[in-house]
Amino acid sequence: MNKVTCFLSYSHESYNRPLFTRMQNFITQRPDLINYSEREDKSNCSDDTIWNYLHKRISGSTCTILLVTKDLLTFNKWKIGYVKGSFAKSGWIYNEISASLRDWEDNRINGLVCVLCDGISYSNFCSNMPEILKAGDNSKYIVTTTYDEFIVNTRYYIQKALENRKQQIENHKWQIVYNLHA
Repeated sequence: MNKVTCFLSYSHESYNRPLFTRMQNFITQRPDLINYSEREDKSNCSDDTIWNYLHKRISGSTCTILLVTKDLLTFNKWKIGYVKGSFAKSGWIYNEISASLRDWEDNRINGLVCVLCDGISYSNFCSNMPEILKAGDNSKYIVTTTYDEFIVNTRYYIQKALENRKQQIENHKWQIVYNLHA
C-alpha cells in the first residue's frame, strides 16, 4: 500500500479532543499514512473560510476516518444531520462526510472508515446510524470497526475502505441523501 492521505472527522467537543489528538498522533507516526486533518485553530474565522479550508483538506485526502463518539449518536446528532435546502446550515460532520462521499470535479470519493469509540457497539451504531451513512449504497462501501481494532489492524481497514472506494467509483454508486424525514 502506498502512503494514504487521511482526513479525521470528529465531534468538536472538549472531551473528544484527547481522542482526536491520540488518533492524529497515531496516524502521524505511521510511515504508510499522511495526516491531512485540520491543524490550525480556525475558531475565529468565518464559516466560509473554515469550509474552504476543510474542503481542500478533504479533497486532498483519499481516506476519511470518522470518529464515532457517543455524543455524535445522541445529543450532538445534529452535527451529522442535513438541514433541508441548506448545505451551509447542515452539521459540520455531515458536510465533511458529504464531501468525502462525493465524486465531483476537484474531489474524488474518499474511502470511509467509521471508528466506533467510547465502547459503542456495532448494533448501537447501526440502530443510530445517520442517514448519510446508510443512504442508498453508501453503507455497502463504508468500513466500520472499533477504535481498538482499528489501532491493531489499521492497514487492513484503510485498505478495505480504499478497495470499496475503487469499487464505488467504478460502479458509479454513491449517493448523498439528505434528511429523508424533513
